[in-house]
Amino acid sequence: MTSEERSCLSKIRHGNQRKAIAALSGSKHKFHAAPGELQAYWCRICHGWHIGHVKLHPEPMRRLPRPK
Repeated sequence: MTSEERSCLSKIRHGNQRKAIAALSGSKHKFHAAPGELQAYWCRICHGWHIGHVKLHPEPMRRLPRPK
C-alpha cells in the first residue's frame, strides 16, 4: 500500500465537491486552520472528495462524469 493510499483511508470521503466544501467550514475550526489553509480536493485513489491542507502546486481538480 502506498503512502497516498494510506492517507486516503485515514480521511473522510465526501460523495461530491459540494458536500466536501460544506464540511470544510467546520473543519477549519476543528483543525484551527486559517482561511484558505484547507481545501476540498478530488482524490484519484477513491474517486471521492477529501479535505486537506493547500499544496503549493495542487493538481487540477476534475469533475467525475455523472452516473447514468
